[in-house]
Amino acid sequence: MFALRLYCIILFLLFSASSLFSNTLKGVVQDEFGPVVGATVSFAGLNAVTNEEGAFQFSNLDRGSFELEVRFIGYRTYRELVQVSEPLQDVSIELVPDQLGLSSVTVTAGRNPVERRCMERILN
Repeated sequence: MFALRLYCIILFLLFSASSLFSNTLKGVVQDEFGPVVGATVSFAGLNAVTNEEGAFQFSNLDRGSFELEVRFIGYRTYRELVQVSEPLQDVSIELVPDQLGLSSVTVTAGRNPVERRCMERILN
């Protein structure tokens, strides 16, 4: 009976200790109108894509400083150095639209002249 209790206590301590070293980074990506769906988020060699709420999450991270990078078409790339030091960290990111668009584009169309001839029929 004592051995079973000791075994349960050791298992509990092992799982508790492992959760202390398991760090998670989660966050939300937004623009001026609300959540950005489908943005690519890179952190500590891992990649994720934001969901319908603009949320992302990275789990089982080591402690240290890593670059967080968020990319989405039509927006400037967001970069920030994030220090992973707590078991759960939240970040909120606002993407800025990229003002470097194309200059005006003019589309013109032309038509080649087509000559049509009707065949004449002579009936007797």
